Amino acid sequence: MAALRRGDPRESPQRLYLPIDAFIGDDADVVFGRTSAYNKQQLIPTPSRSPPALWKGIFHGILTFLLVVANIWNITLALSDIAHFGCSHFYGVSVSEDLPPVCHPIILPYQRWPAFKSLEAQVYRHTQQVSGLSSMLRKLDDVLGVALGADRDLARSPQADIILPLTTSDSSSTSWVFSIYNRFSSSSTSTVYLPTVVLDSPPNTGECWQFAGDRGHIAIRLAHHAVVTALSIALPPFDELWDEKYQSPKSIRAWGHPVLPLQATCLDSRPQRSLSDFKTARLPVSVDSKKPLVLLAKFEYNITAPYSRQMFPVEPNYTCEIPALDFVVIEILGNWGANKTCVYHVGIHGKRP
Repeated sequence: MAALRRGDPRESPQRLYLPIDAFIGDDADVVFGRTSAYNKQQLIPTPSRSPPALWKGIFHGILTFLLVVANIWNITLALSDIAHFGCSHFYGVSVSEDLPPVCHPIILPYQRWPAFKSLEAQVYRHTQQVSGLSSMLRKLDDVLGVALGADRDLARSPQADIILPLTTSDSSSTSWVFSIYNRFSSSSTSTVYLPTVVLDSPPNTGECWQFAGDRGHIAIRLAHHAVVTALSIALPPFDELWDEKYQSPKSIRAWGHPVLPLQATCLDSRPQRSLSDFKTARLPVSVDSKKPLVLLAKFEYNITAPYSRQMFPVEPNYTCEIPALDFVVIEILGNWGANKTCVYHVGIHGKRP
Protein backbone atom coordinates (compact mmCIF):
# COMPACT_ATOMS: atom_id res chain seq x y z
CA MET A 1 0.00 0.00 0.00
CA ALA A 2 2.99 2.32 0.65
CA ALA A 3 4.37 1.55 -2.80
CA LEU A 4 1.06 2.21 -4.30
CA ARG A 5 0.83 5.54 -2.60
CA ARG A 6 4.32 6.39 -3.87
CA GLY A 7 3.56 5.19 -7.29
CA ASP A 8 6.21 2.44 -7.50
CA PRO A 9 5.78 0.63 -10.84
CA ARG A 10 7.24 -2.60 -9.53
CA GLU A 11 4.42 -3.26 -7.28
CA SER A 12 1.44 -5.07 -8.83
CA PRO A 13 -1.67 -2.98 -8.77
CA GLN A 14 -4.36 -4.00 -6.27
CA ARG A 15 -8.01 -4.06 -7.35
CA LEU A 16 -10.48 -2.40 -5.11
CA TYR A 17 -14.20 -3.19 -5.33
CA LEU A 18 -16.79 -0.62 -4.42
CA PRO A 19 -20.54 -1.05 -4.61
CA ILE A 20 -22.06 0.48 -7.68
CA ASP A 21 -24.55 2.29 -5.48
CA ALA A 22 -21.78 4.65 -4.54
CA PHE A 23 -21.61 5.99 -8.12
CA ILE A 24 -25.18 6.04 -9.24
CA GLY A 25 -27.42 8.93 -8.65
CA ASP A 26 -31.14 9.47 -8.77
CA ASP A 27 -31.20 8.53 -12.46
CA ALA A 28 -29.87 5.02 -11.93
CA ASP A 29 -33.31 3.63 -12.53
CA VAL A 30 -33.14 5.07 -16.03
CA VAL A 31 -29.61 3.87 -16.81
CA PHE A 32 -29.62 0.50 -15.10
CA GLY A 33 -33.36 -0.18 -14.91
CA ARG A 34 -33.40 -0.48 -11.15
CA THR A 35 -33.46 1.66 -8.08
CA SER A 36 -31.14 1.47 -5.21
CA ALA A 37 -32.28 0.67 -1.74
CA TYR A 38 -31.32 4.16 -0.67
CA ASN A 39 -33.40 5.74 -3.39
CA LYS A 40 -36.27 3.41 -2.65
CA GLN A 41 -36.36 4.75 0.85
CA GLN A 42 -36.26 8.30 -0.47
CA LEU A 43 -38.82 7.85 -3.28
CA ILE A 44 -41.39 5.67 -1.51
CA PRO A 45 -42.69 7.30 1.63
CA THR A 46 -44.15 5.23 4.41
CA PRO A 47 -47.96 5.22 4.10
CA SER A 48 -49.81 6.72 7.04
CA ARG A 49 -53.57 6.83 7.81
CA SER A 50 -55.11 10.21 8.32
CA PRO A 51 -57.92 10.50 10.94
CA PRO A 52 -60.77 10.96 8.35
CA ALA A 53 -59.74 7.87 6.43
CA LEU A 54 -59.58 5.89 9.66
CA TRP A 55 -63.12 6.85 10.71
CA LYS A 56 -64.36 6.16 7.20
CA GLY A 57 -63.03 2.63 7.38
CA ILE A 58 -64.57 2.08 10.80
CA PHE A 59 -67.94 3.33 9.56
CA HIS A 60 -67.85 1.04 6.53
CA GLY A 61 -67.01 -1.87 8.76
CA ILE A 62 -69.88 -1.20 11.15
CA LEU A 63 -72.32 -0.70 8.26
CA THR A 64 -71.25 -3.96 6.66
CA PHE A 65 -71.70 -5.76 9.97
CA LEU A 66 -75.20 -4.35 10.44
CA LEU A 67 -76.22 -5.33 6.91
CA VAL A 68 -75.03 -8.86 7.50
CA VAL A 69 -76.95 -9.06 10.80
CA ALA A 70 -80.09 -7.66 9.12
CA ASN A 71 -79.89 -10.22 6.32
CA ILE A 72 -79.43 -13.03 8.82
CA TRP A 73 -82.46 -11.74 10.81
CA ASN A 74 -84.62 -11.52 7.69
CA ILE A 75 -83.70 -15.01 6.65
CA THR A 76 -84.45 -16.28 10.17
CA LEU A 77 -87.86 -14.59 10.19
CA ALA A 78 -88.68 -15.97 6.76
CA LEU A 79 -87.78 -19.48 7.84
CA SER A 80 -89.83 -19.04 11.03
CA ASP A 81 -92.89 -17.88 9.06
CA ILE A 82 -92.50 -20.74 6.60
CA ALA A 83 -92.29 -23.24 9.47
CA HIS A 84 -95.31 -21.70 11.20
CA PHE A 85 -97.31 -21.71 7.96
CA GLY A 86 -96.38 -25.30 7.20
CA CYS A 87 -97.20 -26.47 10.73
CA SER A 88 -100.55 -24.69 10.67
CA HIS A 89 -101.58 -26.49 7.50
CA PHE A 90 -100.11 -29.80 8.63
CA TYR A 91 -101.84 -29.79 12.01
CA GLY A 92 -104.90 -27.89 10.81
CA VAL A 93 -104.51 -25.36 13.63
CA SER A 94 -104.27 -21.60 13.21
CA VAL A 95 -103.57 -20.68 16.87
CA SER A 96 -99.85 -20.62 17.66
CA GLU A 97 -100.32 -21.87 21.24
CA ASP A 98 -101.78 -25.15 19.94
CA LEU A 99 -98.71 -25.91 17.80
CA PRO A 100 -95.46 -27.61 18.87
CA PRO A 101 -92.76 -25.23 20.19
CA VAL A 102 -90.70 -25.63 17.04
CA CYS A 103 -93.59 -24.19 15.05
CA HIS A 104 -93.99 -21.04 17.14
CA PRO A 105 -92.97 -17.84 15.37
CA ILE A 106 -89.94 -16.00 16.67
CA ILE A 107 -91.95 -12.85 17.26
CA LEU A 108 -95.67 -12.50 17.88
CA PRO A 109 -97.89 -11.67 14.89
CA TYR A 110 -98.27 -7.94 14.53
CA GLN A 111 -102.06 -8.26 15.03
CA ARG A 112 -101.37 -9.16 18.66
CA TRP A 113 -99.07 -6.25 19.40
CA PRO A 114 -100.64 -3.81 21.90
CA ALA A 115 -99.56 -0.88 19.74
CA PHE A 116 -101.21 -2.41 16.68
CA LYS A 117 -104.42 -3.13 18.60
CA SER A 118 -104.58 0.48 19.78
CA LEU A 119 -103.93 1.74 16.25
CA GLU A 120 -106.55 -0.62 14.84
CA ALA A 121 -109.14 0.67 17.35
CA GLN A 122 -108.33 4.28 16.43
CA VAL A 123 -108.63 3.52 12.72
CA TYR A 124 -111.98 1.79 13.27
CA ARG A 125 -113.29 4.72 15.33
CA HIS A 126 -112.21 7.25 12.73
CA THR A 127 -113.70 5.10 9.98
CA GLN A 128 -117.05 5.10 11.78
CA GLN A 129 -116.88 8.87 12.17
CA VAL A 130 -116.08 9.35 8.49
CA SER A 131 -118.90 7.00 7.52
CA GLY A 132 -121.34 8.96 9.69
CA LEU A 133 -120.19 12.26 8.22
CA SER A 134 -120.49 10.84 4.72
CA SER A 135 -124.07 9.74 5.43
CA MET A 136 -124.92 13.18 6.81
CA LEU A 137 -123.42 14.86 3.73
CA ARG A 138 -125.45 12.62 1.43
CA LYS A 139 -128.62 13.50 3.32
CA LEU A 140 -127.74 17.19 3.28
CA ASP A 141 -127.04 17.07 -0.43
CA ASP A 142 -130.35 15.27 -0.92
CA VAL A 143 -132.24 17.88 1.08
CA LEU A 144 -130.54 20.81 -0.62
CA GLY A 145 -131.20 19.29 -4.02
CA VAL A 146 -134.94 19.65 -3.29
CA ALA A 147 -135.10 22.61 -0.92
CA LEU A 148 -133.35 25.07 -3.20
CA GLY A 149 -136.00 26.83 -5.21
CA ALA A 150 -138.87 25.14 -3.37
CA ASP A 151 -141.29 26.46 -0.79
CA ARG A 152 -140.84 25.62 2.86
CA ASP A 153 -141.70 22.12 4.03
CA LEU A 154 -144.73 22.72 6.24
CA ALA A 155 -144.71 19.14 7.54
CA ARG A 156 -141.47 19.79 9.42
CA SER A 157 -143.08 22.47 11.56
CA PRO A 158 -143.42 21.51 15.25
CA GLN A 159 -147.10 22.42 15.08
CA ALA A 160 -147.80 19.93 12.27
CA ASP A 161 -149.63 16.80 13.37
CA ILE A 162 -151.26 13.58 12.19
CA ILE A 163 -155.06 13.21 12.08
CA LEU A 164 -155.38 9.63 13.28
CA PRO A 165 -159.10 9.14 12.36
CA LEU A 166 -158.08 9.75 8.73
CA THR A 167 -155.00 7.50 8.90
CA THR A 168 -154.71 3.80 8.24
CA SER A 169 -154.60 2.05 11.60
CA ASP A 170 -153.03 -1.24 12.58
CA SER A 171 -156.34 -2.75 13.63
CA SER A 172 -157.95 -2.02 10.27
CA SER A 173 -155.07 -2.92 8.03
CA THR A 174 -153.24 -5.81 9.73
CA SER A 175 -154.64 -9.18 8.76
CA TRP A 176 -154.09 -12.40 10.65
CA VAL A 177 -151.87 -13.65 7.81
CA PHE A 178 -149.60 -10.64 8.17
CA SER A 179 -149.50 -11.10 11.95
CA ILE A 180 -148.37 -14.73 11.59
CA TYR A 181 -145.74 -13.65 9.05
CA ASN A 182 -144.37 -11.00 11.43
CA ARG A 183 -144.25 -13.47 14.30
CA PHE A 184 -142.06 -15.95 12.44
CA SER A 185 -140.18 -13.61 10.13
CA SER A 186 -136.61 -12.81 11.20
CA SER A 187 -136.53 -9.70 9.04
CA SER A 188 -139.42 -7.97 10.77
CA THR A 189 -138.48 -4.99 12.90
CA SER A 190 -139.12 -5.17 16.64
CA THR A 191 -139.75 -1.44 16.97
CA VAL A 192 -143.09 -0.06 15.81
CA TYR A 193 -143.09 3.63 14.96
CA LEU A 194 -146.16 5.84 15.14
CA PRO A 195 -147.45 7.62 12.04
CA THR A 196 -145.93 10.86 13.37
CA VAL A 197 -142.53 9.57 12.23
CA VAL A 198 -143.39 10.71 8.70
CA LEU A 199 -142.97 14.30 9.92
CA ASP A 200 -139.30 13.78 10.81
CA SER A 201 -136.70 14.98 8.34
CA PRO A 202 -134.14 13.93 7.36
CA PRO A 203 -135.33 10.35 7.86
CA ASN A 204 -133.25 7.74 9.65
CA THR A 205 -132.83 4.23 8.33
CA GLY A 206 -135.37 1.82 9.82
CA GLU A 207 -137.52 4.55 11.40
CA CYS A 208 -140.62 4.52 9.22
CA TRP A 209 -144.37 4.14 9.50
CA GLN A 210 -145.37 0.66 8.34
CA PHE A 211 -148.69 -0.85 7.45
CA ALA A 212 -149.68 -4.18 5.94
CA GLY A 213 -150.17 -4.52 2.22
CA ASP A 214 -149.62 -1.85 -0.39
CA ARG A 215 -152.62 0.43 0.17
CA GLY A 216 -153.05 2.96 2.95
CA HIS A 217 -153.47 6.66 3.72
CA ILE A 218 -152.32 9.24 6.20
CA ALA A 219 -153.65 12.74 6.97
CA ILE A 220 -151.24 15.55 7.91
CA ARG A 221 -152.60 18.65 9.63
CA LEU A 222 -150.69 21.81 8.68
CA ALA A 223 -149.42 24.20 11.32
CA HIS A 224 -151.35 27.01 9.63
CA HIS A 225 -153.51 27.48 6.58
CA ALA A 226 -151.34 27.38 3.49
CA VAL A 227 -151.43 27.24 -0.28
CA VAL A 228 -149.74 23.95 -1.16
CA THR A 229 -147.43 24.15 -4.17
CA ALA A 230 -145.63 20.79 -4.08
CA LEU A 231 -145.23 17.52 -2.20
CA SER A 232 -142.15 15.43 -1.56
CA ILE A 233 -141.38 11.88 -0.48
CA ALA A 234 -138.07 11.31 1.28
CA LEU A 235 -136.23 8.12 2.20
CA PRO A 236 -132.75 7.53 3.60
CA PRO A 237 -130.06 7.04 0.94
CA PHE A 238 -130.88 4.01 -1.17
CA ASP A 239 -127.54 2.34 -0.41
CA GLU A 240 -128.58 2.14 3.27
CA LEU A 241 -131.94 0.44 2.64
CA TRP A 242 -131.01 -2.70 0.69
CA ASP A 243 -134.26 -4.66 0.10
CA GLU A 244 -136.27 -2.32 2.30
CA LYS A 245 -136.53 0.14 -0.56
CA TYR A 246 -139.05 -2.20 -2.22
CA GLN A 247 -141.42 -1.37 0.65
CA SER A 248 -141.43 2.25 -0.51
CA PRO A 249 -144.70 3.68 -1.81
CA LYS A 250 -144.94 3.80 -5.58
CA SER A 251 -148.31 5.15 -6.77
CA ILE A 252 -149.51 8.08 -4.68
CA ARG A 253 -152.34 10.60 -4.76
CA ALA A 254 -152.50 13.73 -2.63
CA TRP A 255 -155.81 15.25 -1.54
CA GLY A 256 -156.25 18.63 0.07
CA HIS A 257 -158.97 19.86 2.42
CA PRO A 258 -159.85 23.49 1.61
CA VAL A 259 -160.56 25.95 4.35
CA LEU A 260 -163.14 27.80 2.28
CA PRO A 261 -165.76 26.26 -0.03
CA LEU A 262 -164.53 25.56 -3.55
CA GLN A 263 -165.43 27.81 -6.43
CA ALA A 264 -167.95 26.58 -8.95
CA THR A 265 -165.23 26.17 -11.58
CA CYS A 266 -163.31 23.81 -9.29
CA LEU A 267 -166.23 21.47 -8.82
CA ASP A 268 -166.04 20.30 -12.42
CA SER A 269 -162.31 20.65 -13.18
CA ARG A 270 -160.76 18.75 -10.26
CA PRO A 271 -161.63 15.29 -8.90
CA GLN A 272 -163.01 15.25 -5.40
CA ARG A 273 -163.40 12.70 -2.62
CA SER A 274 -165.47 12.55 0.51
CA LEU A 275 -163.81 12.40 3.91
CA SER A 276 -165.85 9.29 4.67
CA ASP A 277 -163.71 7.38 2.13
CA PHE A 278 -160.70 7.73 4.41
CA LYS A 279 -162.34 7.84 7.83
CA THR A 280 -161.26 5.07 10.19
CA ALA A 281 -162.73 6.53 13.38
CA ARG A 282 -164.85 9.40 14.58
CA LEU A 283 -163.55 12.72 13.31
CA PRO A 284 -162.66 15.50 15.75
CA VAL A 285 -164.86 18.56 15.94
CA SER A 286 -162.14 20.70 14.36
CA VAL A 287 -162.45 18.80 11.07
CA ASP A 288 -165.23 20.02 8.80
CA SER A 289 -166.54 16.82 7.25
CA LYS A 290 -168.97 18.61 4.95
CA LYS A 291 -166.32 19.99 2.59
CA PRO A 292 -164.92 17.40 0.15
CA LEU A 293 -161.29 16.76 -0.56
CA VAL A 294 -159.80 18.07 -3.81
CA LEU A 295 -157.09 16.29 -5.80
CA LEU A 296 -153.74 18.05 -5.62
CA ALA A 297 -151.49 15.67 -7.53
CA LYS A 298 -150.99 12.05 -8.51
CA PHE A 299 -147.45 10.80 -8.96
CA GLU A 300 -145.06 7.86 -8.65
CA TYR A 301 -142.06 7.58 -6.39
CA ASN A 302 -139.06 6.10 -8.23
CA ILE A 303 -136.58 3.97 -6.28
CA THR A 304 -134.16 3.97 -9.25
CA ALA A 305 -133.78 7.77 -9.25
CA PRO A 306 -130.42 9.25 -8.14
CA TYR A 307 -132.01 11.07 -5.18
CA SER A 308 -134.08 9.44 -2.45
CA ARG A 309 -135.91 12.73 -1.77
CA GLN A 310 -138.18 13.48 -4.73
CA MET A 311 -140.37 16.53 -5.36
CA PHE A 312 -143.79 16.48 -7.04
CA PRO A 313 -145.49 19.80 -7.91
CA VAL A 314 -149.19 20.34 -7.50
CA GLU A 315 -150.88 19.84 -10.85
CA PRO A 316 -151.72 23.27 -12.30
CA ASN A 317 -155.24 24.06 -13.33
CA TYR A 318 -155.79 27.49 -14.78
CA THR A 319 -159.57 27.33 -14.39
CA CYS A 320 -159.46 26.44 -10.71
CA GLU A 321 -157.14 28.05 -8.22
CA ILE A 322 -156.79 25.84 -5.18
CA PRO A 323 -157.59 27.79 -2.02
CA ALA A 324 -155.75 27.55 1.27
CA LEU A 325 -155.76 24.12 2.93
CA ASP A 326 -155.75 23.05 6.54
CA PHE A 327 -154.69 19.41 6.05
CA VAL A 328 -153.60 17.02 3.32
CA VAL A 329 -154.39 13.32 2.88
CA ILE A 330 -151.70 11.17 1.25
CA GLU A 331 -153.25 8.10 -0.38
CA ILE A 332 -150.87 5.25 -1.23
CA LEU A 333 -152.13 2.99 -4.01
CA GLY A 334 -149.21 0.59 -4.32
CA ASN A 335 -145.58 -0.14 -3.47
CA TRP A 336 -142.68 -1.85 -5.28
CA GLY A 337 -143.76 -5.44 -4.69
CA ALA A 338 -143.38 -5.96 -0.94
CA ASN A 339 -146.05 -7.38 1.37
CA LYS A 340 -145.93 -4.25 3.54
CA THR A 341 -145.33 -0.57 2.97
CA CYS A 342 -142.82 1.62 4.77
CA VAL A 343 -143.32 5.41 4.64
CA TYR A 344 -140.53 7.68 5.84
CA HIS A 345 -140.96 11.43 5.37
CA VAL A 346 -143.83 13.13 3.58
CA GLY A 347 -143.11 16.77 2.78
CA ILE A 348 -145.83 19.33 2.10
CA HIS A 349 -144.39 22.47 0.56
CA GLY A 350 -146.33 25.70 0.48
CA LYS A 351 -146.71 29.23 1.76
CA ARG A 352 -149.19 31.34 3.61
CA PRO A 353 -152.13 32.59 1.51
